[in-house]
Formats: sequence, structure tokens, C-alpha cells
Amino acid sequence: MIAAFRTSLAWIFLGLMAFSLAGCHKKDRDPVPVFTQQPGSLTVSEGSAANFTVAASPPNATIQWYRNGTPISGATGATFTIAVTTGADTGSRFYAIATTNGGNATSVDAILTVRPAPPAIGAQPANTTVNQGATATFSVTATGSALTYQWQKNGTAIAGATTASYTTPATTGADDGALFRVVVTNTGGSVTSNAATLTVIVPPAITTHPAAATVAAGATATFTVAVSGTSPTFQWQRNGANITGAAAASYTTPATTLADDGAAFRVVVTNAAGSTTSDAATLTVASATPPATFRTTPMVSDHSSGGIALKADGTVWAWGYGGDGQNGNGLQDVATSPVQVMIDATTPLTRIVKISAGALHVLALDDQGQVWIWGGASSLGSQNPNGGTLSSVAQRVLTDATGTAFLSNVTDVAAGRDVSYAALADGTVVAWGGTEFGAMGNGSTAVGVQPFPLPVPGVSGVVEVSAGNFRGFARTSNGTIYAWGNNDVGALGNGSFTARANAVTVSGISSAVRIAAADDTTMAILADGTARLWGQHNYVGQPACGTPAAGTTVPSTVALPSGGTTSTYTMVAPLSAANAFAYGGALYQTGDPVGDGADATCTGTLLQTAGLTNVVGVARAFGRFTHVWTADGRVFGTGTNDFGQLGIGNQNVAGTFTELPNFNLLGNTNAGTQVFFTDFESGLVSQVSTGGNAAIESVQQFAGVGAPGNAFGGSFLRSATGNTVTITLTNLPSHSAISLQFLFAAIDSLDGAGAFPAGDYFRITMDGNDIFREAFSNATPTQVQTYLPPPGVELARRVDLGFNGPGSFYTDSAYDLGQDPQFVRIPHTASSVTFTFQIEGAGIQPLDDESWAMDNLKISVVP
Repeated sequence: MIAAFRTSLAWIFLGLMAFSLAGCHKKDRDPVPVFTQQPGSLTVSEGSAANFTVAASPPNATIQWYRNGTPISGATGATFTIAVTTGADTGSRFYAIATTNGGNATSVDAILTVRPAPPAIGAQPANTTVNQGATATFSVTATGSALTYQWQKNGTAIAGATTASYTTPATTGADDGALFRVVVTNTGGSVTSNAATLTVIVPPAITTHPAAATVAAGATATFTVAVSGTSPTFQWQRNGANITGAAAASYTTPATTLADDGAAFRVVVTNAAGSTTSDAATLTVASATPPATFRTTPMVSDHSSGGIALKADGTVWAWGYGGDGQNGNGLQDVATSPVQVMIDATTPLTRIVKISAGALHVLALDDQGQVWIWGGASSLGSQNPNGGTLSSVAQRVLTDATGTAFLSNVTDVAAGRDVSYAALADGTVVAWGGTEFGAMGNGSTAVGVQPFPLPVPGVSGVVEVSAGNFRGFARTSNGTIYAWGNNDVGALGNGSFTARANAVTVSGISSAVRIAAADDTTMAILADGTARLWGQHNYVGQPACGTPAAGTTVPSTVALPSGGTTSTYTMVAPLSAANAFAYGGALYQTGDPVGDGADATCTGTLLQTAGLTNVVGVARAFGRFTHVWTADGRVFGTGTNDFGQLGIGNQNVAGTFTELPNFNLLGNTNAGTQVFFTDFESGLVSQVSTGGNAAIESVQQFAGVGAPGNAFGGSFLRSATGNTVTITLTNLPSHSAISLQFLFAAIDSLDGAGAFPAGDYFRITMDGNDIFREAFSNATPTQVQTYLPPPGVELARRVDLGFNGPGSFYTDSAYDLGQDPQFVRIPHTASSVTFTFQIEGAGIQPLDDESWAMDNLKISVVP
């Protein structure tokens, strides 16, 4: 109908025009327009453009577009465009009317269909982490109309998850790592979000606890835990304390010592959901199979009423008053002859390398660096695991009240009056026992008992300790001496009578090579061979004997004996009423000498004790008696003997030095059976490896140096410092010890000791274990030579023996080390043996600067 109506209107219009024209004048007319191209219906996505196009003839026809019958303003071109369609445009009718002066024409209708735009995701679901048991929520932000949602877990649709957010049920460990995404849909299409990962943190749980471990001392122990849970972290603990850096599922200890025995190891496992602690695993450290070789220092040490002896085989023997357990034989008795120190009723104390007796207790250091203690009074403190104030058998020194941690890594020990000190391998010192007068050296002057070792602050580089009457001393490798504690008689040597609760340095001493302290006097040997003493003035001989009120607060020099033929004191020992010096195999004393057959005599000068030769040591004293021992292992005692403290088999006073019968520090004095000898006259033998920097040389001016029948001569083996000479012997006969004898030459500028690793140390190992490491010095006398040769050992010291160094002060020294008792019986049982010889140090030099040599090398085995 509408079309017919439009047609009628057109004819009426044409008739009127014709009438008008006819009534006026005749004009030219255009043809009625005709659409040569009709607009087509369109379907477009929401937001896109819609273009409608027509073509009409004649070309001058004007066009007007209509939408739903309404002219569209400005839409007069052949093409009409809707730049951005919306959902409201859908169903709209578009057409065009073409007009000329000859008439008009109307196009067909074009219908616009607008379908919705596919959805677009603006914010993706985010990865989510929750603890097990919690829920997790994932959300998406999407644009588009009439949107629907479907969440998926690991690609599978989740029933009912049809909103823009999805919250999981309570999570379990099985949900860890699940992927969640959503498909967003409308009639325009769909889009799938990125997948978000769900991390479920499962609290840690221990599935396998660490197991107890048993290892030999020196080995490591490994503890392992197995756990479940998310990303656990680990922190191992020893006895409840965190172990630095122990943050993995397994923990391996450093090399163990007996101090680690009984330690408890556990691990705390943690993550964001919580933590749990494993059961504790106990570490048992068994005594390692000791090396076949160890070196003792045979010696005697006296307490207030008896003596202690260390034999070359590493056993310990005691005699005298044992009422406080000092005899270490399980009894509280008197022994007038030596009895063996025991660990229990059937086990002797063995493999001891050093001993030190205090007034009422004894310390012993074994070859594993552990300290043993027996005796009584407050010096024992709480070291006795069984309680009480004494121990009549040897037991290891504890480090705390657990009863399972033992003092270790010890290099020297010193027992005094109610105090004990130990030097550790790191150069520090620990103290325990009576605390009066600042004896612990830790700043405290409180009166009491410190039962377990505490560090002495402010001391370092220590290689030797000594102890007196509530005072301690520590010598460093470069010759300095620290002192602390009681100073009522000036025995600290720092120029005062004031007690020091912290370490001070002894005045005027910078090159000490030995120290010795007793009750009220302290002594030292210096690198130049002289001695120093300080402390109580009663019997030190300066300025006069028997002046008890006076004291020497700084070290006084004791010159070498008049006419002495050797170069240095080899041992000094404060006695109860005198001071003793070992020099050239003889014993010298000042004050009221013991063993001189007289009583209450006094000398202010060095007095040689008659009847003693070949002396290598003298025991300091806490009573009116003492002992000396000789290079061949014999022991002599003199003085009071009411408790059998001389060990001579009776309780009679000995006015002169009397030998202990049937007792020898070297054990069987049989020299043994020779299994190897070379004098290098025929060159090298197959058992000797030179190390590549040693060679046979003529002896030059060394010829004839030494005892008849054992002197340098012909040729010898000379080695550069740093070079290692090795000697290996196999198929040895059955034996209990080895004796080593050779001539040793220190050539040119060996530089003495110093802060480790400086210095020139002659080192001998036996089957990989050190049996000798001492510094030698051929340069200036002030350099610290730590080796103090026993009588008969030193053949020449700092003389020119034919090796010309780079300066005139570089000289040579020679020694018969076979005369040193420590090489006579070295405990050994294996069927083969390997020795190494080397001078080591930070400043080692080539042959023409410093070197060493050996000659007449002899090795014997002892049954």
C-alpha cells in the first residue's frame, strides 16, 4: 500500500509539473532516476562499521538516505556509513531516494543486523597460593554483552562454576599445581582465559627421622631426614643450638673428636604452613684406631707430695701421697715406688705425650689432643662425672655439665695450685679451677670454682702454658709471655704486686723459648741461651738470700755458668726454696739447693750439684723435694720423703739425689737391632728419596765435627729448605719401638721461630705423624730457636763451618740428634716405616742461602 501511495503521489506531482510548464513555457526535463545498484542488507559485529551503497542514473540525481522512514541528516552520498554499530542498530531499515527534475526513485530497503561483539578479557585469573585446607578464589574481568562463564580445572569444566569468580572447596595436597581457567561466551563468540596455577602449601611432615651414628674419632658423620610438604627449608641443630650453614636435608659434621661423643643432632623443617622438629639422633664417637707412631716427651713432674713420670712408651706412673687420688691407681694411698696411672680398674692410661702436676692434681695430654685429669681439691672442680672433689683414676676433662663433651685440640697443659690451663691448636688458652685473684684471666676476681674450661681473652699465638699459685702464663711462638692472676710476690713480672684478672705481658721479654712457674717464682729461657727469673725474693739470690719481704717484679737475668762449654740452658725449674737450671748435662741451683746434703744453706750464685751428669730435665716443685732425669732415662730424687714422694722405695729423707730403682723413662734401654745405616759415602741407597732438590756433597769444614766414630766425614746429604727427603723401610722384624740416630747440620740463614707459618722448622714425620718439629736459628742470637738440645747433642752453634751465605752473620750449627732421648724409643709396631725430613717455613730459601744436611743415618728396632 505504501508503495502504491508513493506512486500516486509521483503521478500527481508530474501532472502538476506538466500543467505548470504547459501554462508557462516549455522546458527541457531530466529522465526519472533509476537505481542501478540497490543497497543490500548487512550483518555486522557490534562496534564495527556498516556501509550501505547505491548507484542511480542519471548521474546528476541527488541522493537522500532514510532510516526507518526518517531522512538521515547529511546522508546524501551514494554510500552511507555507520562508523560504530551498537546493539540498538539491529533491525533498522535503510533506503535511499534519488531525485532529478524529471522525477525521483526510491531504493529497496536494506535491513541492518548487529550481532554482539565476542567477549574480551581485561584481567586474567592470577596464580594463587594457599595453605592446605584453605580455599582459593580465582576471578576474571571480561567485556562484552550477555556474557556467560564456565570455569575449568585442568581443562575439565567445573559443575556450577558459571560466574566471574570461582572459589574452590577446601584444598588438599592433591590440588597443588592444578590449573584453573574460564571460558567466557556470548552470541558473538567466546574467549578462554590464561590458566592460573594453584599452589597448595602442605605443612612439613617428617617421614624418616635422622638415625643415630657411630664413627671413629677423626671421621665425619652424616645425618639425613626425609620429609613431605611443600618447599621445605632445613636448619640442623647440635644440642639444641643452630649449626651455621647446615640448611639441607642432610648434614655432615666436620672431622669428629671425642668431644663430639654424645652430641645430639636434630633438624627443624619449615615452610609457610608451619614447622616441625625431628627426633634427635645421637652421635657416638669412638676412639680412633691410634696411629702406629706417636712421640712422647719423657719427663717427671712433681706435685706437693709426690711425683708423676711419663715414659717414652706413653704410659704414666706415679708415687708418693695419693690421699686425694694423685697416684691415679684407683686408690687413696701412699706408694713409695712407681705405680701405673689407670683409667679404670683394668685399663691403663696410654698414649700420653705431656704431663703437668699441680699441687694436688695432675693433667695429661694424649696424642689425640685430649686432656686427662686426676687428683683432688677445687682444681678438679666438677670434672668428676661421679661427683665429689677427687678422682683416683684418670678421666677426660669435660667442657660442660652434660658429661659427654670433652676438651680437645689441645697442644699443651699446665697444672698449678688449684688451677689448670690448656693451650689449644688455634693458639688460644682455656682455664678452669680456683678463680681467686683473677686466675681465670677473664676479668673476674670472684672467689669460687670454675668447673669447666673458659677462654682466656686477649692471648693468641700460644704454644706453651705454665701455672703457679693461682696464676697462669702463656708463651707465644714469637717469644712473648702473657701472665695473669695472683701477683702478691711480683711473680707476673709486669713491674707490680697487683693481681691482674686479665692477661698482661711480662716486661722486657720478647724471645722466650721456655717458661716454668711454681708457687711463687717464675722462670724463662731466652733465645740467647740465658735465663730470666722473677717473683718471690726468698731464694732467688738477688740482692741477697732469705729476704722474704722483697720480690723481683720484673725479670732478672741469670747469666750462663762460668766456663760453660755449651750455649744455652735446656731447662729451668722453680723449686720450693731454690731455682734449678739444667746446663750442659749438669744441674745448677740458686737459693737453698736441694740435694746438697745440707739444710737451710743459701747461695746467691749458681751452684753446681755434685754427682749428676747427663741431666736433661728437672721437675719444678710444690714441696721441699724434686727430681731430675738424664738422657739415658734414669730418674733421681732428693729431699723430704715422709710420704714416699721420692719414689725410691722407702720413706727416708734423701739428702742427695738418689736413683729410683728398677725404673727408666725410656723403658728397655736395649739399643735394639740395627735395620738400616748409610753414611752417604757410596752415594744414595734405594731406600732414600731425595725429593728432587737434595744431593750428595763433600762435608767441607764439617769433617770431624762429632764424637769419635760418629763424626761428619767424607760425604753427606744436603737438601734445600722446603725439599722433602723420604726414607722407607719394609719387612721390619717384630718390635715395639724404633730408634733414630743421625747427625744434623743447620746451614746458613735459618731464621728461627715466629708467628706461624713463619720461621724455619726442622720437621720429621714417621708414618705421616710428626715426631719432631723445632725451629733452628743460625742468624742473630735474638731469633727464637725453639730446640733446646740435651747434653751431648749440640756439636756447634752459630759458627762458620764452610758454607758461605750471603752475609757474614750467617753461620752454621751441627747436632747429634741420636743423643736426644726423644729419638731413642719411638713407639712403633708396624712392619714398615716411612720417615720424612724437611725444613719448612714461610721464608724458605735456596741452597746457597739456607739448607740442611744429614750424615751417619742409623735406624734400629727395639723388641
